[in-house]
Amino acid sequence: MIIDSHCHVHPDQDGLGAKQDATEQAFLQALDDSPLDRIVLLPIEPVIPTEFVFNVAAKRPGKIYCYGSANPADGPGCVSAFESIADQYPICGLKLHPRRQGFSGRDFPAVKALVASAADRGLPTLVDCFPYGPGALKDDSLELIDALAEALPKAPLIIAHMGGIRILEALIVARTSYTIYLDLSLVYSVYRGSHIEDDIFYAIRRIGPDRCLYGSDYPDVGLTESYKAMREALDTRGFTAEDQEWIFGKTAETVLPFD
Repeated sequence: MIIDSHCHVHPDQDGLGAKQDATEQAFLQALDDSPLDRIVLLPIEPVIPTEFVFNVAAKRPGKIYCYGSANPADGPGCVSAFESIADQYPICGLKLHPRRQGFSGRDFPAVKALVASAADRGLPTLVDCFPYGPGALKDDSLELIDALAEALPKAPLIIAHMGGIRILEALIVARTSYTIYLDLSLVYSVYRGSHIEDDIFYAIRRIGPDRCLYGSDYPDVGLTESYKAMREALDTRGFTAEDQEWIFGKTAETVLPFD
C-alpha cells in the first residue's frame, strides 16, 4: 500500500503559487498517472474549504481521503465550526496551518480546544511547520505543538514537513510522546543536496519509520516525482523493505482513520 498523506488542490489554478497548477483537473491526472494506492487531501479553511476537497475526492471514491479544517483565528466559534464539518464529512484528521490561517501560539486556547475536539473523535491533528516568507524567523509552530502535547498528552499530533529547517528540534519534540508523528512531505525536495539532507534521514531512524508518514506536498512537488525520489533515497541509505512499508503506508493506516 502506497499512501501519499499530504497533498493539496485549490479552487484557483495559481492559488498555491503562480508556478503551480493547483486545479483538481491537474491533480486527478497526476494521481491517475502515479503509482499511489491512496492519497490524502488537506484543506486550509478558509483558503481551501473542506467542502471543496471532498468534492474532488468524490471523483475517485475509495482512493482520495480528506482532512477537515477550521481556523483558530476565528476564536471560540472555531470548535463548533469544526464539529459541524466532522459531523458532515468522513474526515480523517484536523489540518491547521498557522501561516496561512493567521494564528500563532497567542491563540493557544482556541487551538487547544480544536485539537481536543479532534482527539475526542479519534482524529489526529496535523500542524504545518515550515517557516516561510516574512516573519519566518518568528515562527512558533513547534513550540505550539510542544505545548499541545503537554496539555493534551493523548492527542495524536503530526508535525508537518518535519519542522522545515528545524528538523532536529522537531525530532526532540516528537520524542517526548508516542502520540507525535513526523510528516515527511516537502523537506527532501527542498533540502536535497544540502547538509540538512542528512538530518532528514537521521531523524527518521531516531524516531522510527512507524512514526513517519510519507507525503509529497503536491502541487509543490509532483506525485510520482516525489515518491520515486524518496524511495530511491531510502534505498540508498539502507532502509529495509519493512521500514519503507511503514513510511509509505502502514504508519498512515495506523494514524489516519480511513474507514
